[in-house]
Amino acid sequence: MRRRTLAAAVVLVACSFASNAGQPTALKPLSFRAEARVDVAADGKFVKAQASSDLPEPVRRYVEQQLAKWTYKRNDSGGGIASTWVDLRACAMPTTTGAYSMGLAYNGSGPMLMEAGPPQRLAYVTGRMQLSGTINLHIVVGESADGATLESIEGGFKDLTAKQRFAEAARTWVATLRMQPELIDGKPVRARGTIPIELKQGSRSKKPTKEELLAQALESPQCKQAGQAANAPAMTAMQSSEVERVVSIEPVI
Repeated sequence: MRRRTLAAAVVLVACSFASNAGQPTALKPLSFRAEARVDVAADGKFVKAQASSDLPEPVRRYVEQQLAKWTYKRNDSGGGIASTWVDLRACAMPTTTGAYSMGLAYNGSGPMLMEAGPPQRLAYVTGRMQLSGTINLHIVVGESADGATLESIEGGFKDLTAKQRFAEAARTWVATLRMQPELIDGKPVRARGTIPIELKQGSRSKKPTKEELLAQALESPQCKQAGQAANAPAMTAMQSSEVERVVSIEPVI
């Protein structure tokens, strides 16, 4: 099981979507996720990008234009068109002209998680067995149209019983995952990935407010870059865990 990391690129663009022209003080910073499908030819050449349809049209157009500039590499030996899903972090900062300046950060690529059931059994076993620390769930995606299966788990279990009970709960939860696997000519590709789960004991922690979440987001590279509309595009290093995927991506401006 290999876990890969990639550096992320932060890019900058002026974007006038959903703005109130003439009323720049009414605009607020926006921090959000963005997803896109990217098709890549056998020689690694970019074919097409399709951003999520729930994004505003100017944002979709911007994301697709940026993805067309990046470098892609096929990791398989076959031909055909490979399709992967790219996870992005985006930020839009108000400008003095009543528009937005947008920053975009690469956060990962590979099979896309579409749905997950509630991990209630995992929480019960965690409390019952007094577990803590980080547990890695190694999963396999692409053996079925949209499902995932648990291959193995690793972590600091205090005994075999605790590991077995947690594994049973994890296997049940992983079965609820609905994934969009990578494709080659429209057919699912088998891939492995890792889901880290942090286990904690004690009372539930207080959920952060919207204001606190926004304040954290404003410290992100994409928001910092979006706030510097007069400067040139910059690069930053961000690490993310990756699946063993068909397409490797090097964000290049």
